[in-house]
Amino acid sequence: MDHKDKTYYESVLNYLCIGGHIDGIRFGSIPQLLISNSEENSTTIRGQIYLNLASKWCVYKTRPLFYPETERDITSMTEDEEILELCKLRLKTISNISLSDNKPNLIIELDDESIFYMNGYDDQFESWQLGVAFNTPEEYWDVIALPGGEITAFIPEQFMKNFER
Repeated sequence: MDHKDKTYYESVLNYLCIGGHIDGIRFGSIPQLLISNSEENSTTIRGQIYLNLASKWCVYKTRPLFYPETERDITSMTEDEEILELCKLRLKTISNISLSDNKPNLIIELDDESIFYMNGYDDQFESWQLGVAFNTPEEYWDVIALPGGEITAFIPEQFMKNFER
């Protein structure tokens, strides 16, 4: 992931998330964190913004000096512990969202200075996916941490100029 790509992906993630707040969780084969629309994107994003929680994640009360290098460095939680942690995030507003330098680890800063951190690297599977559900096919939004540490984004054509490198 080169610096130019990182900036591009971060700008898409920021457009989707900054100013939105954590709305809740959706259960399924992969749990999802649900994010509300912000004032900035509420007229252009018609669906539900979500984050697939496909790899290990953690929440820090404040920014740590160092983030985990690998998924093994993140403490395992039971499903009940994960749900409790996610419920604590409810109604917190997203103030910034970024990617780590070498891997697409996801760093979501919240208005109370807490940090939601998700591993973005797996050799075989997608680590996370942030997109918009329940919208029309021509309004398809998706940012995906791909296997092997790569990242990709799909955004509606009419928004491409907003994120050009």
